[in-house]
Amino acid sequence: MKTNTDVYNEIVEYIRENRNNITEAELRFILRYIRSIRINNINVDPNITEKSVLEDLKALNENMQKGELTPLSYKRLGKEFQLFERLLSGDSLEDISYELDKLYVDNDMDTRKKSSLIYSLKKHNAMEK
Repeated sequence: MKTNTDVYNEIVEYIRENRNNITEAELRFILRYIRSIRINNINVDPNITEKSVLEDLKALNENMQKGELTPLSYKRLGKEFQLFERLLSGDSLEDISYELDKLYVDNDMDTRKKSSLIYSLKKHNAMEK
């Protein structure tokens, strides 16, 4: 399991290496993710499983039920259902995990303990080259 400092350093290094290829939206997401890791002292385990993704989807759903139903929350619920469908159809766990990380950050939730953010960012960057 990686410490939050390890993950923080990997993310900072990724930003340095790819600063010209990162969109503003991606950078905002990454910075919010780093902030959550630091504030909540999260140690991230990059070994995600279907079970961990399902548990995180359940936690996201419970958190979203506490809020008001707004157009934005409807949009996020739609994304949540899409992730569940993608999980059932056998899509890449890393890609699903990355999208789930974004929903967690968008909903101001703590960073997930199992996350593949660094892997997904590197994969995304390699595909764009």
